[in-house]
Order: sequence, then structure tokens, then C-alpha cells
Amino acid sequence: MGEIVEMDSKGRIVIPSSIRNKFGLSDGVHLVIEIRGDEIVVCKIHGAAAESVKENDLDDFLLR
Repeated sequence: MGEIVEMDSKGRIVIPSSIRNKFGLSDGVHLVIEIRGDEIVVCKIHGAAAESVKENDLDDFLLR
């Protein structure tokens, strides 16, 4: 089972340090949020894919 976190009024959650450490997540790492059925899945973007992410791409994604 995963860890329970609480979302704030702006929709933000904190990824617990144990999970950040396990997956090497640090400040500036890009993540993708996907919907799979009735689940929300968060995936780390690896290597060259992370380098190709542009701020406008993220803005477009968030404004949908």
C-alpha cells in the first residue's frame, strides 16, 4: 500500500521523502501525471525526454 497524503486547497500534494529518495526525485525533476481508469499515476520523465520538456508544454498541459 502507498502512503496517505493530503491535498491542499490549491490541489498540491507533498510526495513523502521516502518515495522521493527511492525514485531519485529532487527539485526540478519533471513528472507526468496520467489518468488510468479511476487512478492517478505519477511518472518520472527520464533522460532526453526530460531535457525536451519546455515550460510552454507544461503550461499547455496544466491549462487543459
